[in-house]
Amino acid sequence: MEDCLHDVVRVLRFFAELRNYSYIDRIANSLTPDPAEKALQEAMRHLRSLYDSSFPYKDKNTGKEYRAIEDEGKTVVLPKIPSEDCVERVLEAMSDHSVRRRLAILSLSYGR
Repeated sequence: MEDCLHDVVRVLRFFAELRNYSYIDRIANSLTPDPAEKALQEAMRHLRSLYDSSFPYKDKNTGKEYRAIEDEGKTVVLPKIPSEDCVERVLEAMSDHSVRRRLAILSLSYGR
């Protein structure tokens, strides 16, 4: 479960790095699971949309290939899209308000 939580955190953190905090705020402030699930659904849809318009990017240090976008003149590597199984596990866990709050807090921390 921890790995799945961190896969979803990476997605939300990506949006925080782009200064788009709305998904995180909606998850953190949700009183019930429904608004949090809707926010996560919209974040995942947004990420899928960005993948559709992304370009291949090769890391010069590691040689690994990623997908990236341009944002304000900078190349930004997209996070991987979490697996269906991971998203399902996180959605189930989000029925607990403390999990929703933890997801939001971790998304605002630094890390990759």
